[in-house]
Amino acid sequence: MAQVQELDFRALLQRFGFSQDALQAIIDNGIRTTTDLIGLVADDIENIVKIARSSRTPPMLVSYLAQKRLSVLTFWVNRRQRLGETITAPEFTVQVGEAAGRLMVFEDQEDETTAVKAPSEFTAGTKWKAFKEGAIAFFNSQKGRGQIPLAYIIREHAVPDPNALYDNKNQCIIAITPLQGIEYDEDNGKVFNHLKSWTFKGPAWTWMHQYIV
Repeated sequence: MAQVQELDFRALLQRFGFSQDALQAIIDNGIRTTTDLIGLVADDIENIVKIARSSRTPPMLVSYLAQKRLSVLTFWVNRRQRLGETITAPEFTVQVGEAAGRLMVFEDQEDETTAVKAPSEFTAGTKWKAFKEGAIAFFNSQKGRGQIPLAYIIREHAVPDPNALYDNKNQCIIAITPLQGIEYDEDNGKVFNHLKSWTFKGPAWTWMHQYIV
């Protein structure tokens, strides 16, 4: 199985435009399958390619486009891993790569200044529905680990409906992101801290307090 995964990964790097020598240099540095990209970021890919280029004298050519495609693959791998989805080289088709590239660029260009404002504190007389909708809108605009909207923490259904249809990718991600793992623990803490700051001085704090561990 591992051998098949490595062969698939080699074929993918060839499609990206890596020469056999550059491909082998990447393999020699421990990047043998798509799952080996889990936890890596764009800077890691840049360093790996630098090592590949300098592994021969004179330095071998690795095109910018090949490096960019490997960065997009790394982004895709880590997003899929965060969502608990399968990660295999054959799944990364040309169409999938183009979509992942556009998403990566979009997330890099997001302007935090356009984020939705936090709802007002929940005090005596605050209307619950307005507060709830304001909190959901705020968490939709705030990103947690893996660039996942924090709204996934407060979604209504813990277990995703396998037959559900979604209006857009963002809605799907919120619905299917696993509610477990170190990323979830950190994001959950962020959401709780926001809710605490909004409810601490009001009647809702009595209910919130019971969830402090």
